[in-house]
Parts: sequence; structure tokens; C-alpha cells
Amino acid sequence: MLLMITLLPPWNILGERLAELNGQKMRFYLFKIGFEDEEGNDTESYLGMAGPYEIDPKNLVTTNDATGYQYDEAYNKKQVDKHFRTLLDNAEDYIKKWKNKQGIKPVAFIRATGFY
Repeated sequence: MLLMITLLPPWNILGERLAELNGQKMRFYLFKIGFEDEEGNDTESYLGMAGPYEIDPKNLVTTNDATGYQYDEAYNKKQVDKHFRTLLDNAEDYIKKWKNKQGIKPVAFIRATGFY
């Protein structure tokens, strides 16, 4: 089954959040992400997150260590805080288990130019 990932119109950017990731305060952008099946029918939507980014909103450099979406539960406006926390926890686990194990330092290497 082929799934197409789309940001639902009008981009459904939900905003930004400041939070700690591995002891460092960082910026994260939240959005609502939707999928279409092969026939073009919309499926459920989920909370997506891009980041981490530096606190300075002009600095859009990221490692993408926390970029992903909450796929365990469909998007629910009342659950955004819970899902955001889950995404942060997943990112911390990823960094601890994989990046630190491989000796990769969390250095920014991807420059974001915005949402498309």
C-alpha cells in the first residue's frame, strides 16, 4: 500500500513550543499531518513535529533528531500536549540509544528552509 504524506491545507501548522531535549532548551514546530491512500482518500491525521531548533527563531538549523509524528494515536486537539511529550521522549531515547552509541555528537547538519 502506497501512502502519500501531506500537510493538510492551509498547511495546518499548529505553532511552536519551547522544551528541553537532553538538558538543552530548544524550539520545536508542531503541525497536523495527514495521509492519503492509493485512491487519494484521506486517512487519519496525526501530530507532527520538526526539530530541534535553536531558541533563536532565525536559526533554522536542525539535526532532525526530534522530527517525526505521533503515529500511535490519531490527532486530537485535546491530546497535543501528551503527544508532544511522547515525541520528545522518543527523540531522547533515539539520541541516547543510537547517536550516543555510535559516538555521533548532536551537531546540526540540516538547514531548514520552511514548510512545503
